Amino acid sequence: MLGNTIHPAPVNSMVFAPNCFEANTLITSTSTIPQGSITSTTWTMDDPPVLYVGISVEHEFASPGFFPIVLETLSDQGCETMLTDTVEIWPLPLVSYALSDTVLCVNDPVQLTNTSTIPEPYANVSWQWFINGALAGTAPELSTTFDPAGSYTVGLVVTSGNGCVDSLFNAQQIMVHPLPVAGFLADPTHTGILQPEIQVLDTSFNSVQWGYDFGDGAYSFLQNPANTYATFGSYVIEQIVTSVHGCLDTAYQQVVIDPDLLIYVPNTFTPDGDGVNDVFLPSLDGFRGAGVQSDHLEPLGGVDLRDGRGR
Repeated sequence: MLGNTIHPAPVNSMVFAPNCFEANTLITSTSTIPQGSITSTTWTMDDPPVLYVGISVEHEFASPGFFPIVLETLSDQGCETMLTDTVEIWPLPLVSYALSDTVLCVNDPVQLTNTSTIPEPYANVSWQWFINGALAGTAPELSTTFDPAGSYTVGLVVTSGNGCVDSLFNAQQIMVHPLPVAGFLADPTHTGILQPEIQVLDTSFNSVQWGYDFGDGAYSFLQNPANTYATFGSYVIEQIVTSVHGCLDTAYQQVVIDPDLLIYVPNTFTPDGDGVNDVFLPSLDGFRGAGVQSDHLEPLGGVDLRDGRGR
């Protein structure tokens, strides 16, 4: 009488690694059998289920999450073994950002703020900002300026703590307008208090509005204004020009008003003690005047007031 033969079944095992969503996950059977051979290896995974045949398979899961993987093997003697394991598929960062402004002037600051998210308990841990394809910063926020004028593209690459990477490029463009070029001539730049008017001639470029601060409390919004200074001194004229896009530039120029000396001498006085016109009092503009008594006339500027002769 012959006995029944007991054939061994396959001993199933598999290897895989957690992976990021939208990436292919490699799954390999490492199943063995003590006697005979494994003739069929099949897989079922994902939701809805997907069927694969082969020792090693690659699969891109439909969403992040935890998914069962079912491995079925069949031996040459018809013995079958089934093994179920679970794979974790990590979510990608959901990349987004905000710009403080998208229309700027050259050298205006702009703030780029990361607003990316990822489902808990996962976390985003690194950020890379790109301006026109070049790396510009590696913090969650970026403050920058743009020069020269033109159109700039913005890109953000975000990496999670599991090493999953996603990016957003060219969602918004930044338009940077050129500055006007301020400039003006002051005529004259050096004069006296007797001719204290300064004429301004605008030499700016790409300007549509003008503003002047003459340094003495006077202002003008004309393109080519003039200003008459009331007192001598040194003054700085400031010009601020504005372009059609609202961009600004500034220029400065110094002007000097000298204190011209004027002497007004009375042609008569009566030193008779009656309190009327008793004092000979020259009047000076630009310097402090001094009263002079008739009985003691002091020289003024090298001229003896009593007889008009130089000392």
